[in-house]
Amino acid sequence: MTAYAARPDVELGVEVGVEGTGRAGLLVVAWTLTNAGHEPLLVVDRVPRPSGASLAWDPRTAYVVGAGDGLVQVASRLFPLPETDRMSWARPPRVGATELAAGASLAREVAVPLPLVRSSPWGDDIGFGPIRLPDPVTSVQYCLGVVTGEPQPSWGLERVDGVVLLAHGGGAVVAQHVLCSDPVPLG
Repeated sequence: MTAYAARPDVELGVEVGVEGTGRAGLLVVAWTLTNAGHEPLLVVDRVPRPSGASLAWDPRTAYVVGAGDGLVQVASRLFPLPETDRMSWARPPRVGATELAAGASLAREVAVPLPLVRSSPWGDDIGFGPIRLPDPVTSVQYCLGVVTGEPQPSWGLERVDGVVLLAHGGGAVVAQHVLCSDPVPLG
């Protein structure tokens, strides 16, 4: 994954494991991020999920996208606007973030049902037909977005019920650095 912003002074620890078997299994990612820098950061850690007639900004869920040759990313990050002239979005999808003060740490556990199913903020078809995960999936990695700098209007930043929301495809993508674990074999 290409990083757009310089890597902030952070320490990321990630553990990836599988609980259960078959259709009852879960891919579980436990991660801890420490802001070792002197400025606060926005950690992209709240992926939306349906909740009644609305959305919940859930720190226990993640996006699931293909990353090439059997690799799948389980990700909590901002995604750039897809390259397509066949689709348009009246309002870009949003994702939640947590403010992380200098010197502070944040720990989360993400659980994704097995078998893995693609989940992208832009959907599964951007005008060229269905987008699928690699088959077979041979490895997974966890990726986390960290946004640095003074918030700009192009970030689409809103605060809703105490959660910071950022727009995919906007200026926050450029201010984001994506931290990824090493790929872990899945099998």
